[in-house]
Order: sequence, then C-alpha cells, then structure tokens
Amino acid sequence: MIDIGSLTKTEAWSLVDEGEGVARLVFDLPGEKVNKLTAAVLADLKEILQALAKDSSLKALIVWGGKKESDTFIAGADINEIRRISDVKEATEKAKQGQEVLGLLSSLPAVTLAAIHGNCLGGGTELALACDLRVASLSGATKIGLPEVQLGIIPGFGGTQRLPRLIGLQRSLPLILTGRPVDARKAGRLGLVDRVVYPGLLLREAKALAAEAVKSAGKQFRPRRPRRPWMQKIMEALPPGRVLIRKFAVKSIQKQTGGHYPAPLRAVNAVIDGYSRSLKNGLALESKLVGELIVSPQCKHLIDLFLTRETVRRGSDDPRASLPFADESRVALLGAGVMGGGIAALLLRKGFRVRLKDVDAKAIQLGLKKVEESFSTLVKKNRLAGTEKANLLSRVTTSLDNNGFVRSSAVIEAIIEKMEVKKAVLKEFESVVSPDALLCSNTSALSITEMQSELSYPERLVGLHFFNPVHRMPLVEVIPGEKTADEYVVAAETLARKLGKLPVRVRDRPGFLVNRLLACYLNEAAHLFMEGFAPMSIDRELKKFGMPMGPFELIDEVGLDVASKVGETLKETLGDRMTPPTVLARLLEQKC
Repeated sequence: MIDIGSLTKTEAWSLVDEGEGVARLVFDLPGEKVNKLTAAVLADLKEILQALAKDSSLKALIVWGGKKESDTFIAGADINEIRRISDVKEATEKAKQGQEVLGLLSSLPAVTLAAIHGNCLGGGTELALACDLRVASLSGATKIGLPEVQLGIIPGFGGTQRLPRLIGLQRSLPLILTGRPVDARKAGRLGLVDRVVYPGLLLREAKALAAEAVKSAGKQFRPRRPRRPWMQKIMEALPPGRVLIRKFAVKSIQKQTGGHYPAPLRAVNAVIDGYSRSLKNGLALESKLVGELIVSPQCKHLIDLFLTRETVRRGSDDPRASLPFADESRVALLGAGVMGGGIAALLLRKGFRVRLKDVDAKAIQLGLKKVEESFSTLVKKNRLAGTEKANLLSRVTTSLDNNGFVRSSAVIEAIIEKMEVKKAVLKEFESVVSPDALLCSNTSALSITEMQSELSYPERLVGLHFFNPVHRMPLVEVIPGEKTADEYVVAAETLARKLGKLPVRVRDRPGFLVNRLLACYLNEAAHLFMEGFAPMSIDRELKKFGMPMGPFELIDEVGLDVASKVGETLKETLGDRMTPPTVLARLLEQKC
C-alpha cells in the first residue's frame, strides 16, 4: 500500500490499511475544528488520488472523517476562500479544479465508499457523490446536504450533475433549491446513501459493503436502491416532462424568493439542462454558472450574513458558560400557553427535562396538547420515530403548585404580558428553586430592570425573548437588567445555544431590538390600511419588495392581542410617536 505521508504537505490526509486490499483515507484538517476542502487540501488530495490510481493492490478505498470531537465528516469548501474571489474567470477555474479532483476520485480503479458521520455538507456531499457507494450513521449529528443556494451560489464540484443522476431530477431539486440538509434516514429513503447504520457499526458496515462490492462486480456493483415511480422516470427522461418540471420549479422559486435571489434559478438551469448532457458537458455548465454567481453581490452579502450567524451561534470561549446551571438538564417552565407549549416542545427535543406549571389545569392540558401535536407532526414527516415521541413526552411533568422545582437549574417564565403579574410570580418562585438557578423572563417588551426591583436575588434574572413559532424562529433576544450579573447573562446565552437558537444580547430598552423596529413597520402598515389601502395589497407589495412576510400576515401570526399590547407598552415609554393606530384596537375588540 502506498505511503501517502510523503505526498501530503498539510498532513490533513492519512491512509490506514484495513487489510485484504481495503484502505481507509482519513481526513483530519489540522488546526481546525471541522474538515474543510480548502485549495491546499484539494491539491493534496489530487496528488494522493493520482498515486493511489497506480496502486494495483488497492481494491477498495473508504473515505473517513477524522474529526471525532466535532462530529464532522466534511463541512464543505472554505467559505472565506469563496468570499475573497472577485473575478469570474478565477471563480470558474476554482470550480473546475474541484471538479477535476473529485473526478479523479470517481474514476479511481478501486471501489470508493464514503463513510459519513456528522455534518456532510456542500463539497463534503459532492465528494460523497463522487464515490461509488455511501454509508451514513444513524446519529442526530449526521446531516447531508447541498446548502450552497443559501450562500447565493450553486454546488460547484459536481453536485448539480451527480445528484440528479443518482436519485433523479424531482428528488434532487428540493435538496438543491432549498439547501436544507437531510438526516441519515431520509438520505436512505431517497437513495442518497446505500446503508444506514448505528454509529458504532459505521466502520464495520463500510468495510463489509466495500468487500461485497469487490467480490461482486467491483466498480459496476450497485446495491438495491429505492425505486423511482415509473411516471417520474418517464417525465425526467423526455424533454416535455423536463419542461414541466422546470416550469413548476421556477414557479415555486418565484413564490419563495420574489425573484430577488439568482442562485435558485441558476440551479434549475444547471440541474435540468445538465441532465440531458454528458457528465463532462454538464460539469462545464455548472462551473460556468457558479463562476458567475460567486462574484455577485448577493453571494458576498449572504456569506457575510452566514459568517455573522456562525459567530453568534458558536459564542465565545467564556469559562463562565460551564457553570452548573448552564449545563444541568432540568428546566422549570411557568405558563402553559402558546409560547409555553412551544418552548416546552423545544426544550424536550434538545434533551432537557421540563416541569410545566400553570394555575389552571385546562391550561396545562392545552400546553401538553400543543407539545404532543408538535411531535406528532414530526412523526408524520418521518423526522421523529414513534418511540422517540413517547420518550420525549415522558420527560415532561406538570404542576399546579410549587412542588417539584427545587432541582431545576433554570426557570423560564412565559406568562401573561403584565408587569405586576410577572413581578409577583418571579418573586414567589425565586425562593422555590435552588439559590444559583437561572431566572429567565420571556417578555416581548417589558423592562427586566423593573422586574428585578422586588427580587431578593435580582442578579439572577435575565430576559430571554423567544419568537413565535418557537420551533421555526432562530433568534432569541438576551436582555440583561441593570442588576443582572455577567455570569447569568452568559448562562442564558449558553442555554439559548443549547436549544439551537442564535442569542443576541440587547439593552433593556422599550421593545428591546426586534419589537422596537417591528412596531414602526406594523404601525405604518396599519396607517396605510386606515387611509384606504387593502391589507392584501400592502402585504403583496412589501413581499415584492423583499420582505419574507407581509405586515398583516405577520400580525395574524403574532396575534392581535400581542401586537396591541406591545404597541401600548412602547407608547407608554416612548411617547405619542409610537401610538399604535386605533384600527388594531378596534379589530381586537371585534375579535377579527
């Protein structure tokens, strides 16, 4: 077996002899938390693959991610390298270079197999697609996808060409056009991976599948994959069928983006136009399109947005984030309304135990029903197994009094948006939990500093404002009061990150950040309504402008009661300039 140690300069690749002509190529990029396909890494991989192609003793090659601590196979290409490119010719050439390297992997005489555990995204998925076979681990950390459109580009290392050839046009387009990754189970159902196994069995099953391929037909070996419906095959094979597929895809894109983002439309062109061409010509089309997109302003802005989000998501290495109350798994949740039920479902899915309290048994039943319905929806979508749903529901308990909360490491209050009620509940509850427990208020506009005024331990209270619907909205506002201790602010941010949210620290000011901006937007829309403009017309024009949701659609989503309450709160603190239009109050009175 060839010693690749003398070939590599970055030491990112190493070769492990598994015996009987099977080798494992391990990717572990030094100095990085995740594996990235940088230009240097690809150059080294090219040299390695050229050498391995000459090794007649190699029968099968398993590509393996070596980042155990970060649960990463390959996170994709280096985004910072993409961000720096400003010339179309250079961008196109970079895509061609990546395609060339993965082409060497695809044409290797030995059987190639990707053993996927953890994030396999972008260039990582394209590398896996260039292999003959794929095995994925049944781990919550395993996500497989092509998220390039979210960065304003399209897959550029062959993804728009190899994925449709593997699973078909109609199964490929949603993955490429949304950029949303799939878990191992769904990847198996789509035919994107050939085996789905438990993480501890990944290497054994990868070696077994590789050996099976070697003993059977070698590179021509094809395991049983999910069959596509015959009508789907006919539509994809015939030009009129592809015309229809393109028409529906473009219509869906226009509805979702309003024509503001060029990448999804270019992705449709790359996928459908490339499908009827040879792989070589399809790759040429892909590199041309991605080259044009990389230098676009949309790409640069979306990359900046992504990097900012990642900075917020990761947070700092502040040692205070490891305090006990940030790591314990028991959370007390006060209030079983719409927000309380949504927060409870999120906590349960992220591994926390929840004790839900309300003063009314009917409210608790409604809260539990909301939790159960949210899990049932996931089961129907095959994103959660029935047994997992039962296990999650077993982790929530309820109470009408203050018993059973002493072990809670954090308290989240999600009761009615009235200052005096919140003060009374928090004052009563701070003596119920442990002396160092984190106290959080899910207020949308009320002052955290004022809530602290009657607490014995005000330093523990932090605003933690979730947005509705809780499971979909990524942002969480973290609001320190004047007396909040720094370690509790860090603990609240840590808790938000554990829930998969993006915590943004804001000042304790009227409306905080989001609602202060949103109030102006909604107020102006309501004034236009009072002047005679139809709500649907207002929504339509603002969505055409680029807003993801119209103001009246948003009011329906948030609720007239919440919108009116926030408006009144801002008026009380900021004066008449923030007075909400009377039409909102009248609609609320008439229960519209």
